[in-house]
Amino acid sequence: MNLFFKKTVASQAFNIAVAFIILVNCILIGIEQSYQSDLISWTQDACIILFIVEISARWLARNSVISFFKNIWNIIDLTLIIVSLIPESLFLNSDLLTIFRIVRVVRIIRLIKVFPETLAILRVVKNSFAALLRIISLLIILMYFYALVGVILFKGKTHVSNKFNDTFDPFGNISEALFSLFRVTTGEDWTDLRYDLLSSDVSSWIVNIYFVSWLILSAFFLLNIIIGAVVKNYDSEYSKDKSAKQDEELNQLKIQIDELKRSKNEM
Repeated sequence: MNLFFKKTVASQAFNIAVAFIILVNCILIGIEQSYQSDLISWTQDACIILFIVEISARWLARNSVISFFKNIWNIIDLTLIIVSLIPESLFLNSDLLTIFRIVRVVRIIRLIKVFPETLAILRVVKNSFAALLRIISLLIILMYFYALVGVILFKGKTHVSNKFNDTFDPFGNISEALFSLFRVTTGEDWTDLRYDLLSSDVSSWIVNIYFVSWLILSAFFLLNIIIGAVVKNYDSEYSKDKSAKQDEELNQLKIQIDELKRSKNEM
């Protein structure tokens, strides 16, 4: 019995069927936000029943109780099923109801497990984490340094108005300066900040050096280093997957050759 469920859970058809149910469930959750019907409710209930069947199959296919709960996907599934079984009518607080609905949507993350390509990307991010942490640490240090310089040079020199006629100084304090630098890094209308400062009494060459140097350091230099680190690890991960696939194919070929030899000897 255990072997049957292991084969079932490991089969591609089973995983594709689960992925399809997850996709239908998440689409219906989105439709529910603007349209309610009994058909949608019944379909959602059917999806929950199928999810219970799926987790039951995984439980029956387990090697041990400890191995079952060591799998993060099993814990996520159990949590989501328990949450899904709680009626929304019990949530009198609107904030709790909002959190409840958001938790239900988390199930779409399960689709990552179905597609090997997405798992490979996650492994790349994991392997790149140490390098990314060092680069991001350098970026934060430089960002804080530039924010301090920006507050010293530009505080009170310019302001931004919103639709409520509230005014904000982009370099009025450290937090605003950090956000302004982030805006420059994204390339989102950063020239407006420059033109506003050029209309003040700040020297144009100081403004130009400040913004251009930060843009070169952040957007062109450090971000390209991050991309390079990720691409390098992606190539390494791709080579490992290709090598593992070739080894598996060789093993299968050896097994077939051994079977042919065995059958030939028996004849």
